[in-house]
Amino acid sequence: LLKTIMLLPKSLFLALLCSATVTIVSSISPCSVGIPPTSCSACIKLHSSCAWCTDESFDDSRIGPQHRCGTKAELRDRGCILMESPVSRAEIMLDNPLSDSNQIKPQNVSVWARTHHSIQLEFEFKQAENYPVDMYILSDKSHSMRDFLQSVANMSEKIQQTLGELTRNWRIGVGFFVDKPVFPYVQPNPSAAPCDSLGFGERCIDTFSYIHAMDLSQNVVELKEVTAAKTISANLDAPEGSLDALLQAVICRSQIGWRSNSRKVVLLAIDGGFHMAGDGRFGGIIEPFPESQCHLETGRNKLNVTGSLEYVNATRFDYPSIGQVAKVLSDAKVSVIFALKSDSYTPLYMQLKHALPVVTEVDLVTNDNVLELIKKNYRSIAETVEIRANDPGLWLNITSEVRCPGETDFKLGNRCHRVPLGATVSYRATVTLTKCLPRPEEIVHFASTTSDDRMEVRIKSLCNCPECEAKANPLQKVPKCQNVGHLECGVCSCHGNYSGDSCQCDAQTGSQVDQCHSGDVSNICSKNGRCVCNKCVCYKDNYYGKLCELDKLSCPDSWDTKEPCGGPSRGECDGKRTCICKPGYSEKDCSCSDANKLKPDCHSKKEQYKDMQCSNHGTCICGRCVCEALWSSDPHCDTKAGSTGSLCNDEGLRRCVECVFNHRKLAPEDRQTQCNCSLVEEGVWIDASKIQLTPQSEVINDKSTCVLNMANECSLLYGYIIGDGSIGSRSIRNMTLFIQEEKQCRDRVSPLILVLIVVAAVVIVGIIILLIWKALITISDRREFAKFKSQTQNSAWGAGENPVYRDPNTTVTNPVFAGKNDF
Repeated sequence: LLKTIMLLPKSLFLALLCSATVTIVSSISPCSVGIPPTSCSACIKLHSSCAWCTDESFDDSRIGPQHRCGTKAELRDRGCILMESPVSRAEIMLDNPLSDSNQIKPQNVSVWARTHHSIQLEFEFKQAENYPVDMYILSDKSHSMRDFLQSVANMSEKIQQTLGELTRNWRIGVGFFVDKPVFPYVQPNPSAAPCDSLGFGERCIDTFSYIHAMDLSQNVVELKEVTAAKTISANLDAPEGSLDALLQAVICRSQIGWRSNSRKVVLLAIDGGFHMAGDGRFGGIIEPFPESQCHLETGRNKLNVTGSLEYVNATRFDYPSIGQVAKVLSDAKVSVIFALKSDSYTPLYMQLKHALPVVTEVDLVTNDNVLELIKKNYRSIAETVEIRANDPGLWLNITSEVRCPGETDFKLGNRCHRVPLGATVSYRATVTLTKCLPRPEEIVHFASTTSDDRMEVRIKSLCNCPECEAKANPLQKVPKCQNVGHLECGVCSCHGNYSGDSCQCDAQTGSQVDQCHSGDVSNICSKNGRCVCNKCVCYKDNYYGKLCELDKLSCPDSWDTKEPCGGPSRGECDGKRTCICKPGYSEKDCSCSDANKLKPDCHSKKEQYKDMQCSNHGTCICGRCVCEALWSSDPHCDTKAGSTGSLCNDEGLRRCVECVFNHRKLAPEDRQTQCNCSLVEEGVWIDASKIQLTPQSEVINDKSTCVLNMANECSLLYGYIIGDGSIGSRSIRNMTLFIQEEKQCRDRVSPLILVLIVVAAVVIVGIIILLIWKALITISDRREFAKFKSQTQNSAWGAGENPVYRDPNTTVTNPVFAGKNDF
């Protein structure tokens, strides 16, 4: 068998292994995993398929209360009649029809869920044709954006007309930004104007971070006045403080005038990049941006606009991070149109677009395309439908599917593009409770990313047994509980210090286990029972003894009766894996009777092994063969190990199998003509009408299985079943043949891969050698340095002397003037 398994293709072996693993795992009841439940609530929490037996007459004396927990099928098999198993359900609480003011239905749903049970919720979203729109133009107030603002001023009436074509209920507002008014973003000289060093030839106002100039309204005259103002400002570096302004414009809802039920859009016009969190440190600003606070106050009216508000804490707080921008925009349901003056910044803002969870558009703006930019990008936002669920936490798992207009099937996702106004998008959400909620209910919102429409789902976990727990009466003590406890869900709830299944244990014996083990506390009742009142109660009838250490089924089964010790008529098990045979029977499993010893049947029916006991490949014991290692354990040891069928090596059968496989695309009758599949050996015929080409799993299912090695390192699996038949008056054996549909070939390694492996190995070995060389050089240098330090410390000269010092003065004595002095 081992050799046969080794000959199987790897893919087939893995498939069989996975199938066996799945079978084992699926056979484990989800209600018996973990700590055994002793109450109805503990059982219900395990899995949605678990039920609790509330039947008072149910016998759980051996295994304990945990025997009451199981699937309904398991409990029925155990004899339980009354059970409690709460059922997950969903109920629609509010379901107003779809309209211009209500784009989602239903609006409110309540869910009662069991753990690990999935509930599907279906809802719809319909695009309203005249949904309110609030559009806020947020522009850079630098010199390069002056033409854009002048275009907005000149086209103010046309902008009014364009918005009116999109919806009858619109409003528009305006704000401006530059950058933080601190160095290095602006001029360090307080007396110098921001534009002095930029060569604009005109003086501009002091740099500001963000000024809100016009509330959201339909006042086109004010729009024209605000955007036509000639005042400009400037900063020194290329990035702008646009994210500062964007978040303040979104956070300050009341100051800007955002409505609760409207589609909110910010048109952000800019000619450069943007600063983000961390950049403020260059100006000495380290305090993080407060994403939940509005800091707009009445400023110095730098723009000379009545009622303008300024971001006064720009020099106190750092720029916002991309994560903060994403969170604030998502919470406020604000979409953004990035209108860029230069195409060179498009890649940067495309990256920002993909980082934001709201619908965002990036487009180029010129002096002539303002109207088209507003119309095109607003339609893109309005025709995008996306429903998101808020973070459900660790207790819930939510997946969403969507069916866009014109589609027939649901697909995984939550967004549809180019949805016509008035069309309906269908959603299907699957909610799974992974564990019991820590509070009475959890609220999940399925909300639109472009409007305030949402569906509220209130989820409550079913982690108790309300029916049977409600019937429990603590004041009603019952005889089953020794009159010291009451029944709750079929089991005793003991009062005071009493414990046990029927409250039979007092305070002294209830907690003791010294009589339930032989010194090893972890081996209570030999793990074959449980300790109740300091006594072992064995789980099954086959376990017995003081510590449940004896097992009637531990003895070997007889090969013929498949019972321990051959059954009660042949012997008895002593509980310690030894059979005590009755008179007339012997062997360790009591399988050998005296009659079989006198009439052995160990002779093979094959001609080549005639008159040979066990074919000379084994020993005849008690009328049956015990085969040698190289021979299979069939009744007569006449089949060699290495094949699971005795005909695997038959050349006629192997030729038949190969021929049938090579002509597998032909019709069965044509295959019979091409292949000579008839007599295999004397008395065995292949039934050509029953040759089947089947999947791998069918070949090895209860059949004699063989492996045929083919060309190109390929193998083919085939199996057969032999039955009785006849030809005329002659008895024969018919063979039904099963051949694998596809042969299995060993994967060949590409020469390129081998070359790459060799090159990689050479490189790795080279790197290792270099590292070793570097380590040796480092060790040598450190030793030399240590030696130098030692010699320096042990030098013989004084602290003020240098042994290599040479006096630069040289004295030369002229012998002619020796001893003379002319002065």
